Amino acid sequence: MARTAKKSALPYEDLASSFIVRHVQTPMHRVTAFDTNDQAGKAGEILTSHNWDYAPVLKEGTVIGRVAAQNLSANPYAAVGDHVEAISMGYIVTAQSRLADLMQWLVNDPWLLVVDGRDVSGLVTAADLNRQPARAYMYMLLADFELRLAEVVRSAFADQRAALLLLSNDQQAKINGLMNKALKGGVESDWVSMMGLSHLIQIGAASAEVRQPFGLTPTEEWQKKMVDMIDSRDAIAHPTKPLISSTDDVKRLVGFDSRLRNLLEADVLS
Repeated sequence: MARTAKKSALPYEDLASSFIVRHVQTPMHRVTAFDTNDQAGKAGEILTSHNWDYAPVLKEGTVIGRVAAQNLSANPYAAVGDHVEAISMGYIVTAQSRLADLMQWLVNDPWLLVVDGRDVSGLVTAADLNRQPARAYMYMLLADFELRLAEVVRSAFADQRAALLLLSNDQQAKINGLMNKALKGGVESDWVSMMGLSHLIQIGAASAEVRQPFGLTPTEEWQKKMVDMIDSRDAIAHPTKPLISSTDDVKRLVGFDSRLRNLLEADVLS
């Protein structure tokens, strides 16, 4: 009989450090930039046509700052250089910075220049959080939490069938079907392995022994932490639907990341 591999969760800080700004940035050779001598009005039209808020400004091929679309239209016959916002630490990030930190910075400024070594290597915007590395980062944190929650359920229920009974009849029937299929296929497993995240969250809501290791003994605290967990997981895993459409979406994603981190800080696997 084949045996399923034992699941283990990596330290979430290791996961967080694996995904960096370089993975989601747009490199400079693909960025629309303007020279200081370009006409402000024409530059503004280009930015407006693409619904871009900012663009880098070059002088003799070197990035010296950025220009805002709304400023260019105020004096269209002036030069772009008359409206440049000089480079400052306020909108610069390093290519090695963690995505976890980038998300928080993008709440304050949704357009950031990326520095790699001594050079400006690209830029990153809130929309870049829709890219695959950002989704992978969030999904791996979710997977880490699901693995930890599954282990807690195993620890809380010596007889896992008692946990199964906390679910609806339809859910029990579906899980029974999955277990029977696994056994017929020669795969040795347990009941928890047949459960999805929604089942585990539901069991947590019904069991103080599951909630306690996460420091969420009251049912209300558990439900508050678990709100939209499944919807967020589905959105993150759906590669064709945008996670980020506005600054509010960035704030929501930062809040979700913070909530996951708080849950993963619980030493439930020791």
